[in-house]
Amino acid sequence: MPVSFVDKFIDSLELKGELKGFAKVLLRTQDDCIEFYIKHFGNNHYIINDLLDYRKSKIDMSNLSFDKFAEMCNNIGMKEAFENVFLYHFSTQAIKLVEFMILTDKTSLEEIYSSFVRNPDENVMKNVL
Repeated sequence: MPVSFVDKFIDSLELKGELKGFAKVLLRTQDDCIEFYIKHFGNNHYIINDLLDYRKSKIDMSNLSFDKFAEMCNNIGMKEAFENVFLYHFSTQAIKLVEFMILTDKTSLEEIYSSFVRNPDENVMKNVL
C-alpha cells in the first residue's frame, strides 16, 4: 500500500512515541499538513509547541455541541470521538479508564466535555481522575 502524503509529512518531522501519535491526531489531511507547515511549523523553539499552537487554532475554530460529541461517542467509539474532539492522542488504556470512571459514576461525558470547553489547554485525563 502506498504511503499517504500525511504519513510522509509526519515521518519527515522525525517525531517519536507519544509526540508522533499526537501529530497523527492533529494532522489528518493534506490540508492540515499544509496549514500546519505554513502557519505554525518553526514558530517556536520546539516542535511540540508548534503542534500545541496548531491544536489551539483548530479548537478555537470548532463549535461542536455536547450532543454531537455524545453522538460521536456512540457512533464511532469513545477513542475516535475523544481524539477528534479533544485533538489529543489517547491510548487504549486511557480510554478504558475513562469508560470505567463513567461506569462507576466518578465522572460523566458531559463533565469531561464541559471541563474541556472551559479550559481546552488542560489535560482531559486530569479531569477524568
